[in-house]
Amino acid sequence: MRLLASSLLLALAAFVAAQPPPGQRGPPPGRGGPLPGGGRPAPANEDREKLPDRKTYKTFFEALVEPVAPEPVVIPLEDEVEMQFIAATSGIQKWVQDKISLEGLNMKTDEQKQKWEAKAAENKAKAVELHVEAVKNGATFQEAHIGMALAQFKLLPEGAQEEALEKAREKFKGRPEGRRERTREHASEANHMEKVQIEQLTTDEERKAWVEEIMQNGPPHAKKMREERKKEAKAKGGTQYQQVNTGAAPPPPPQ
Repeated sequence: MRLLASSLLLALAAFVAAQPPPGQRGPPPGRGGPLPGGGRPAPANEDREKLPDRKTYKTFFEALVEPVAPEPVVIPLEDEVEMQFIAATSGIQKWVQDKISLEGLNMKTDEQKQKWEAKAAENKAKAVELHVEAVKNGATFQEAHIGMALAQFKLLPEGAQEEALEKAREKFKGRPEGRRERTREHASEANHMEKVQIEQLTTDEERKAWVEEIMQNGPPHAKKMREERKKEAKAKGGTQYQQVNTGAAPPPPPQ
């Protein structure tokens, strides 16, 4: 049965999650996703071999995971909502990986490639429309993205939801309280920046351009925040800092 879900971008997007920098994360789950406090679980070695290259995987992800209207959420997230978001993004990722592997999806012919790329483009356009509408109604991009992922998660098979929720609860419980608070502080700071930017947008065309820019390159303040974290860490004589994860695009498959 086809999944009706958010194209993420998105899966993806866009909650500013505090993550340890590369080299400090432990075994890589691929690339860190838009999860507060972590990325997504990597599939078993035999499953990795069945996954396509990153570009092809990204196209499949955007084509298979369809946008839906986001549920209303407010940043900072309550514990239960944050845990559900962790479950949603990891559960959706696994659903896509399984679908590619089990059904042997590929783009070996030009016809197949054109079909999947057309569907991905269609979903991107719909995702933009839904995010623009949410922003117009008072949400930030992050809030719209998280709400879309939550709505998407409810359309996964019940068994997949239960499995993802169980793993998310363990991940959430295992996170140090200090990291959890830093995550929320950074998310709230970025959300405030978005609200300031949104106040300057007066037309749907401007909102659309703003949403498309974030989906393509991440929030404009993300790089600045990363540099500030690095400077703070250096001033303290250390190298640890909380990396802003923009969630601007679907995650690539694990390597």
